[in-house]
Amino acid sequence: MSELKKMLKRHYDEKQELLNSCNHPPDMIKIYEDHSVVGRGCGIPSVHVICKNCGFEKIIFRDFSESNIEVQKTLEFQHGFKHQRFSQITYEWELD
Repeated sequence: MSELKKMLKRHYDEKQELLNSCNHPPDMIKIYEDHSVVGRGCGIPSVHVICKNCGFEKIIFRDFSESNIEVQKTLEFQHGFKHQRFSQITYEWELD
C-alpha cells in the first residue's frame, strides 16, 4: 500500500473514532436554515443541526404542515418530521 493511502486511512479512522466517541455537547450544536433547497424540490428551507465538535449533521427537509414545529437542539431523530437525514458535514465553513 502506498504511503498516501496509509495516511488517508489513518485520517479516516481518526474521524470515525471522533464520531463514535463524541457525546455532542449542547454548547457545540449549531442550527441554521439552508435556503438553497427552495425551488429544487422543497417549498421551504431545510434545517441543518450540526455538532461543531465532530462534524455530525442532521438535515430536516420540512413540508408546509411541519413548518411551525420547532427544531430541537439534538442530533437524534425528532418526531414530527418525515424527512430527516444523518451524515457528516461537507464543507469546513459549517463548523464556524
